[in-house]
Amino acid sequence: MIRKIFFVSVSLLIALVLSILIALCIGSVSYSPYELFSILFGGNADELSFERIVLTDVRLPRICSALLAGGALAAAGVAFQALLRNPLADPYIVGTSAGASLGAAVAVIFNLPALGVFSSLTPCAFIGAALVMIVVYVAALRFGRLSVERFLLAGVIAGAFCSSLVSFLMTLSGKDIPHIVWWLMGGFSGREDWSYPFAMLPYFIVGVLILIIFSPTLNLFSMGEDIASSRGVNTELSKFMIIFSASLLTAASVSIAGTIGFIGFMIPHVMRRIFGAEHRVLMISSVLGGAVFLILADTLARSILTSGAEIPVGIITSLLGAPFFFLVLKKGL
Repeated sequence: MIRKIFFVSVSLLIALVLSILIALCIGSVSYSPYELFSILFGGNADELSFERIVLTDVRLPRICSALLAGGALAAAGVAFQALLRNPLADPYIVGTSAGASLGAAVAVIFNLPALGVFSSLTPCAFIGAALVMIVVYVAALRFGRLSVERFLLAGVIAGAFCSSLVSFLMTLSGKDIPHIVWWLMGGFSGREDWSYPFAMLPYFIVGVLILIIFSPTLNLFSMGEDIASSRGVNTELSKFMIIFSASLLTAASVSIAGTIGFIGFMIPHVMRRIFGAEHRVLMISSVLGGAVFLILADTLARSILTSGAEIPVGIITSLLGAPFFFLVLKKGL
């Protein structure tokens, strides 16, 4: 098992490094690999100062944000698919993205003041997602025990309610609709700042570490809660920690990138087919695979139009994710 984890980690880390290099090279101003290394590690500092600023202070922070968001959504997808025992589950199914969207809409429409280095949009989106997570968890409790079925249903209801509130707020303030719609589409435009990946990093580390620790428990949950309980697992504590971590990762991702769908659905399926269903391997491979996928998707989104404009990356992931969903539904992959 350790040898397999090492192989998976090394192979996907190589893919991650390559995806970062591709993302650094491609943009409104493109560089060859030779030019990239010359700018970063050689040449006259004064002559290359502008290019270095573009790479290290504009593209690289955005790439790191995509890396963290993609890894977080993929890890949350692994957790929810195992816990809910539903191969079609997605992190957004619990309503956290809708709560984040509601928080963002409130920040935009009421023009709330900035908090430190951030605009009000990011912290308000995180608060909205966290509040929905709490409400859904409390609603799913029955006689002190968490019902997975009630949790799923409560998440769907909360998501629909928050989406309705967002639509209502949009009708109250027509001038802010383009800003809110762009947020709902998901993307990293305006995230060319190191404050965003640094702000998300603690949540990413905590959430992913907890899910890796609970990976053996996810193996048991995927076979049924009764089996997990018969093996001595404290099912209520485990469910709380898994839901908390997965929802935290989803909320942190949505708070900086908006709604980016299907990553938490697609990546676990692909990694499961390649590396197997053991959740320690699956969790690590999905985190790295999700990071690679979103970095490349964002690179495509910001470079596909020759006019210099960019497509919200959520559109790219949806265009890829919807056919993949139907394929899984049809073939049972």
